[in-house]
Amino acid sequence: MFVAFLLGLLLLFLSRRIVINIKLLFLILITPPLLFYIFSSQITFFYESRIKHLFNDVEGGNSIGARRDMYSEAINIFYENPFLGEGTNSFPFYSKWDIYPHNLILEIAAEFGILGLIILSVFIISNLFNFNKLFILQQKNKSLQSFSLVSFGLLAFTFSLITSQFSGDLFDSRFIFFFSVFSMNLYKVLPIEE
Repeated sequence: MFVAFLLGLLLLFLSRRIVINIKLLFLILITPPLLFYIFSSQITFFYESRIKHLFNDVEGGNSIGARRDMYSEAINIFYENPFLGEGTNSFPFYSKWDIYPHNLILEIAAEFGILGLIILSVFIISNLFNFNKLFILQQKNKSLQSFSLVSFGLLAFTFSLITSQFSGDLFDSRFIFFFSVFSMNLYKVLPIEE
């Protein structure tokens, strides 16, 4: 990761022909390894405890098994009322779990049924078409700023969509909606000509 960071900085400096300040360069090169060294024991402890929690049945662990059970219950709730679902935030009332199912698609299926899944599908597909159109338009412009913002928006939208399949509820998926609005407003901000 550090090597990728350095290569990115090098490309930035070369593409912009920025005069490199030696103090700034030293600070950029020394800070990430120093921070990693200082916090390495905390980082190691965090990941080690998280991995144990995912797979072991100790202290309420086995998160993977619990999520599998939540997914199964969400699917069963969907089968009981497939067209309209059971209603907003109904998963805890119709399952043995006091929380959400940790999967956006299954949560929408259980709580809003096929209608909710259709709305979500249209939303995701229209956003992907929007990002595709933005990429095509920004290629005509050949602006680094346009490319960077469109790429960032698409990556953030995709990342948020993927992570919402493993954790979080409908409210935690707010970044998906944020980056959708972000992409819709790029037409107004960027120097993109149709």
